[in-house]
Amino acid sequence: MERVERPDRSLAQINARYAGAFDEKEVQTAPSLSEWFENYPDLDIVSFSLPDQWRLDQIKEWEAAKGTAYFDGLDCEMRKQTT
Repeated sequence: MERVERPDRSLAQINARYAGAFDEKEVQTAPSLSEWFENYPDLDIVSFSLPDQWRLDQIKEWEAAKGTAYFDGLDCEMRKQTT
């Protein structure tokens, strides 16, 4: 999104800004307590583990409008899922 809305920023600036967001090797998680969700009977917890299809669709739209080369060089895991 930043490449589209802020074309004045270089690829290096964009990649540097988000570089820390990619390294999740040491992240530890634990199951949520079931009582946290008791007051939300309509909450579909399974949907949280599904890919964000709307994000993939948005990337495809931007690539169609700008050309795929416009985004070459970005470290973008979501973009890798579109190819």
